[in-house]
Amino acid sequence: MAEDGDAVWLPAEIQAGDAPVAAHVSLVTERDTAEPTLPWAVTETVGDVAPEAGAVGWLAALRALPRPTSELAGRVNDRADQLRRAGEFALPGSEMVRSHAELADAVAQLDTSAWVLKGRFGSAGRERLRGRGTGVRDVERRRLTRLLATHGALLLEPWCERIADFGAIGLVGPGGVRRIGVHETVTAGGGAFRCLRPMAEEELPEIGALDAAVEHAGRALLVAGYTGPFGVDAWRYVDATGATRFHPLGEVNARLTFGFVARALVDRAGWDGTGFAPALHVGSTADFDTAAVLAPLVFPRRGRDLAAWLE
Repeated sequence: MAEDGDAVWLPAEIQAGDAPVAAHVSLVTERDTAEPTLPWAVTETVGDVAPEAGAVGWLAALRALPRPTSELAGRVNDRADQLRRAGEFALPGSEMVRSHAELADAVAQLDTSAWVLKGRFGSAGRERLRGRGTGVRDVERRRLTRLLATHGALLLEPWCERIADFGAIGLVGPGGVRRIGVHETVTAGGGAFRCLRPMAEEELPEIGALDAAVEHAGRALLVAGYTGPFGVDAWRYVDATGATRFHPLGEVNARLTFGFVARALVDRAGWDGTGFAPALHVGSTADFDTAAVLAPLVFPRRGRDLAAWLE
């Protein structure tokens, strides 16, 4: 996502040979916070340091958007706040629970016996607990107690047996809501990211429903005062009757996401928004097949089971 003359801040040096680095970008481990900054997520350190407006295009528009405060960024990423904004897009039976007793009462009202609890903050399958029925096993009870102590309240949702995961990325600013693109996502057990492929709109039959959800989420963020990048998760699932359904608005991530990274990468690889796009993979070095790799991003290295590549 970097452009000519940019500096990319890293918490530590990249080891030689670990990843290809463009010659026009410098890598630094310390930086002056007064410099124009595009943060992955707004914090107190970088919240008020915004880049200046540049040329047209979605990357330039992303750089030019005014930054929210860190307090606002935290609030709009709170799942309790997101549930209040979801409206008709919330899964039936979703609610915040604050105790074991509230959980039992809320689960009894669900149309399905399977459910999931999510912490007010968390990503990639972290800070959550799956269960079935109104009873909670001892091991689940201990985790539930810890999650309640950490978050104060947890988001209860009916569990969906997903058969495909999707998402969309967009920008919200003074000019309104702008959807940048849609993508297909593959995760490992527990929700860890593995692969993301930008999609042409015609590949997704439910694009109308997803567009409506993106517009709804973006407008709600604007009303809350947020401007900047955001992503939404969506999925196709099988309900209790065996019917296939599409849920267009799951998580709302008011920050940069892998969707933006993947879109920037495939744009640079020459994808024009039509046809089949390359996919961004992050996974085991054993899956790094040099015959299929279009562009290596993080090379496999002895002693670390991690690689990233376009395929």
